[in-house]
Amino acid sequence: MFDITCTATLRPELLEKTISSHIKNLFKEDIKYCRFIINVDPIGHDGSEEQKKEKLNHIIEILKKHIPKTNEISYRVAEKPSFISAFLWVMNQLKYDLFFHLEEDWELVIPINFAKMRKLIVDDPNLVHLRLSQFKSEDQTLKNWNKFLFWNGAYFQVKDEEKGTIGWAGHPSLNSSMFMKQCLKFMKPDINPEKQIKHHYAGIRTLIEQSKFGSFHPRNTQAAEIDLGRKWMIENNFAKAGNKAFFDTWEKI
Repeated sequence: MFDITCTATLRPELLEKTISSHIKNLFKEDIKYCRFIINVDPIGHDGSEEQKKEKLNHIIEILKKHIPKTNEISYRVAEKPSFISAFLWVMNQLKYDLFFHLEEDWELVIPINFAKMRKLIVDDPNLVHLRLSQFKSEDQTLKNWNKFLFWNGAYFQVKDEEKGTIGWAGHPSLNSSMFMKQCLKFMKPDINPEKQIKHHYAGIRTLIEQSKFGSFHPRNTQAAEIDLGRKWMIENNFAKAGNKAFFDTWEKI
């Protein structure tokens, strides 16, 4: 058994693509063994209250469609939108040793071996985070933003000196629940959690230094994940409010 954590908004059309593509290309039959944890923030649709309710109902129907009836679903609709609150809420619901973090706006476009991915983390207690890649890979390197991961024979690994900058990310990823629970002990409720899981925040430095982070991606292969959110923001005139690096909520342009 494993947990799937999901932070979502009133964008069921994106959630549908995200869940269906990850079941098709990653979880497959293993979706039967997940516990699905989802927080829905009431933003992403600026229509009437009735229309917002329709969006929520659509999200519920998507969950019923794709998550087996026998699975446990932990569900919350927040009173007001806050990525920080959403993230902390889903992470505080963790029950099993591993969890897959899945924000609502990613589409997985190539097959990934979930069993092999999971075995890597189970077999190495220091490996706490393996994400899927939005970048194409070379034979020995994989670009991650403006840096490069190195091929270690099993996955593309983050260099020790860069673990505090690109070690953990909120992209689709398989994670150690123990690592996240330890991080939660030090987290503040008013700072973007992704930024807090860095070595320069007090209390988390030791956790970062003793852990391994990487990307599970075939060599010489196209990007696995497509960012659906960026296109949606442009088409719907939404933007991340304030400093994008410390994102907490959206704003209408």
